[in-house]
Amino acid sequence: AWIRTVPTKKIVVIVARESKQVQRYLTNASMPLEKCFTEIGFTVHRVRDARDPLRALGHVVPDTMVVDWTVSPGIYHSIEQLVSTRATRASMFVIFYNVPDPVGIQSRSRMRQAQFLGPQFTDRDLFSMVTPMIITKAAPAAIQRSVESAALEGGIAGNSLLEVFQFVEIGHKSGCLLVEDKRPYGIVFFREGVIVYAATGGATGREAVLNVLNLRDGRFRFVLDKEPATDNCSIPTLGILMEWSKELDEAHGR
Repeated sequence: AWIRTVPTKKIVVIVARESKQVQRYLTNASMPLEKCFTEIGFTVHRVRDARDPLRALGHVVPDTMVVDWTVSPGIYHSIEQLVSTRATRASMFVIFYNVPDPVGIQSRSRMRQAQFLGPQFTDRDLFSMVTPMIITKAAPAAIQRSVESAALEGGIAGNSLLEVFQFVEIGHKSGCLLVEDKRPYGIVFFREGVIVYAATGGATGREAVLNVLNLRDGRFRFVLDKEPATDNCSIPTLGILMEWSKELDEAHGR
């Protein structure tokens, strides 16, 4: 419900002949792939033309393209050629699903902005890929390498805090994020990727998390597997990142 209140004003093109059912992470229920995206505010276009799906859409420029690996033989090469010849190639991300060997294909792929999923995946698996690419234009693996290379501790600059939040979300991590700005500023506890406690000087919960994300100076330290004495919120990390990103876009007139 939290995520559904955060429209992202993004466009996704799904290239598939049949609708894909995706399992919800928190329940045994499933839902169509299209609904995964509409629930967080994406405009969804579905096309069946695997040769040039963007031509069928006219002037629509998608942020993300989601492609059924089995839609036609050689679909990877078709999409690779399509993306490489489009002016949108630097900002458009591609996710293939129903891939028989996603790890092997990922290691051999020449498409820098492509990710691969097998026949079975959850909505959380999907958005662990979509969220970092949409918000920071970086693939999940790059974010994890960046955060781990900083030993989960360092100065607040650029997207460093955002990358920590995404690292937690992607890996379903538990732990404590400590932030200081010349003095102790705030603390955020995560449990399996969900924010369960957050506090800054005069705020708690959602407001405190947004305050932390908006910091531009100071230092941070993330300590794995630390539990709070008590919980004061339950906030999906994905949801708050999407909300924060939307507020930034509106502030900058995007």
